[in-house]
Amino acid sequence: MPTPSRCLLPMLLSWSAASVAATITVDSTADTYAADGVCTLREALNAANLNAMVNGDCAAGTPAPAVDVIAFAIPGTGPHVIRPATYLGQINESLRIDGTTQAGAVPNSATPQQGGLNGIIAIEISGEDCNNCGVPIGLAVTSGEFTLRGLAISHYASALSQAVATNATFRVEGCHVGVAADGINTGG
Repeated sequence: MPTPSRCLLPMLLSWSAASVAATITVDSTADTYAADGVCTLREALNAANLNAMVNGDCAAGTPAPAVDVIAFAIPGTGPHVIRPATYLGQINESLRIDGTTQAGAVPNSATPQQGGLNGIIAIEISGEDCNNCGVPIGLAVTSGEFTLRGLAISHYASALSQAVATNATFRVEGCHVGVAADGINTGG
């Protein structure tokens, strides 16, 4: 009869391998989908959804139940503004878009009782140039766990919403919604 530790080890190894999330790093504010040596937000979203490398520019996502992370490493002084020209697409897997990973960003640590946000936002997603973006931030969340963290989201017809008929969990953490990264102006 096998000992409990021998039975447990294969289960733990298979669990840990299945739950390791991918980090897909955006390094450009461009809104392109091309093999051009940079990973854009549009390409990163597709890599997360398809669980495949996109154009050789963005790392592959990991299948559910892992929660992939879209991180940012855009060169230069921020805040950096990403202006999608069209609808970015559906999110059909668990995903966190984390603006606090960008150099210069500081995650929020204040509670509402402490006056709201005390972080520094270094990434703004602006719908200013987005044609036919009736869906909030040009994304539709259809399933899984979806988190926006440390971002400014501006210039969209409706700031944020979740489709009623989905099984998605939607979180917004330390974001400016409807205004620019400075939290005051209407956006860039």
